[in-house]
Amino acid sequence: MSRTDPAKGAADFLRRVVPWPVAGAQGVINLHWTLPDGKGGMPGKPFADLASLLSYIPWASQHSKWIKDIYFCLSLQAETGLTKTGKVKAARHANAALALKALWADVDGYKDYPSKTDALAAIHAIVCHSASLSLDRWPGDASVCLKARDETRAFVCRAVRPD
Repeated sequence: MSRTDPAKGAADFLRRVVPWPVAGAQGVINLHWTLPDGKGGMPGKPFADLASLLSYIPWASQHSKWIKDIYFCLSLQAETGLTKTGKVKAARHANAALALKALWADVDGYKDYPSKTDALAAIHAIVCHSASLSLDRWPGDASVCLKARDETRAFVCRAVRPD
C-alpha cells in the first residue's frame, strides 16, 4: 500500500480551488495566519505561484512563536500592501478580488430554519444570485455543493445574462 505524499496532495488541492495567476499576469494568492496572542488581526504573505506558497508552509508551521493557525485566501487578489518597514504583505479586499474558483461559507445559522434542507436551499439561492450578479468574474454555470453537518445537497446555478 503506497502512501500519498502530503505535499502533492496539498498542491493538487490548491490547484483545484485557487485561481493561480498565469506567468506574468496580475494577481497573488495570500497565505494568512493568526497570532498566538490573538491580537494583531490576520497578517499574511502574498504568493504569485503555488511552489512558493507550498515552500513557505513548513517554515510557518514550525514557528509557533509567531504563527498559530494558517489559512489561504480563495480569491486571486489584485493588490498587495506594505508593512511599516516596507516589506510586501498580503492585502485582501472584496473589491480587489480578480477571480474565484471556489467559494466556501461557514454558516452557523441553519437552526433558524425549519430544516437543514431549507437552510441549504436559502444558501443555494444566495450563491446563485451572487453568481448572476458577477457574470464577468464567474461566467457560466456554477456547481454548488452545500453541506450542513450530515446533510449534503448539490445544485447547479444557471447564470443568465440580462438582455
